[in-house]
Amino acid sequence: HCCLLPPVYNIDKIRTDMLHNRRPSECSKCWRVEDAGHLSDRQIKNRTLDFYTNIDLLNLYDNAVSGNYQTSHYKLAASNFCNATCVTCNSYSSTAWADLLEANSQSMQPLRVVKVDDQKISIDYQSAKFIGFMGGEPTMIRTHWDALEMMLEHDNRECMISFVTNGSFDLTARQKSLLKEFVNVNFNFSIDGTEKVFEYLRFPLNWQKLLDNINWAKEQNFLVSATYTISNLNILYHETTKKWFNNNDIKFIENPVY
Repeated sequence: HCCLLPPVYNIDKIRTDMLHNRRPSECSKCWRVEDAGHLSDRQIKNRTLDFYTNIDLLNLYDNAVSGNYQTSHYKLAASNFCNATCVTCNSYSSTAWADLLEANSQSMQPLRVVKVDDQKISIDYQSAKFIGFMGGEPTMIRTHWDALEMMLEHDNRECMISFVTNGSFDLTARQKSLLKEFVNVNFNFSIDGTEKVFEYLRFPLNWQKLLDNINWAKEQNFLVSATYTISNLNILYHETTKKWFNNNDIKFIENPVY
């Protein structure tokens, strides 16, 4: 239901707490961000929910109270397959990190490769309003492209498609043609600094490769946005990074490490 929830949770309890204006502890990651004065993922999604569902917010609330609703937004992370060892990441989200730890005989974190059987993915391809592909590096995961094929089979080209990517992708001709079939496509690039700062924090990625892929996405008239993870390693470059986002007309959200 949400990538920020803990491994074990009861969505019905969370929904009930929300409807009664109580803060469920399972959503503590968003509460921390909001209490620090930043926009949380919860708030960002709520601001756009009426747009993506094409339902007035008051009606959405009434539907939640009555139980008259269906899933329309999906986040899919079919694997943690990834080619980067970003400093703020770990082996849970990156196979490259798992390989690095294993090569250096480190057992500080359990190695885990997540794979999802295509048959276990429960998406209503016909009614879906938004599908966000995550990872690992989502452009490298075959199952995500299979899901887009299924969207076309159900003639759902209006669904918003979003990739949260490290920007190192090399798409095939078929993958590019798939994306052009959809009306709304967003590439959300993970960018924590510019030039050498980016390459240090997201080793072994290349800054110029990132720029080339951003320019390609803009040329396709895709939406281009960014997630900016802020930590003690890049905070001194904060003004430089924000200036680069603004100069390149890239909207971004701040994701502070907690």
